[in-house]
Amino acid sequence: MTILIVDDDDVWVKVVTRYFTELKYKVFSSYTWAGALALADQHVPRAILIDGSLPDGTSSGFCATLRANAKFDKTALIVVSGDDRAADCCKADKFVLKGGSLSEVEAAITEALKAKAA
Repeated sequence: MTILIVDDDDVWVKVVTRYFTELKYKVFSSYTWAGALALADQHVPRAILIDGSLPDGTSSGFCATLRANAKFDKTALIVVSGDDRAADCCKADKFVLKGGSLSEVEAAITEALKAKAA
């Protein structure tokens, strides 16, 4: 399965990339909103993990852009943020508070994809 990680925290991106790579996911990452949109368009990931706030945009704007494109109807959007207010302002499938275990993030991906398949 292909996932896209969108976050401006280099350490977090590396840790999450390592975690999901070990689980045999194909992982792409971007530190910016614009870069993430380009990668999403090119690879159409099954899941996208996006931080609540990026230097060039917000998760709300990113989610709205993807939701407007039928190409991403089956893509699970999961906001992973240290700011719990990000959960309310986005059309994401799931929200995970940053700082928890990566197994929580993995579970959110699984749950979101099951809901999309239903």
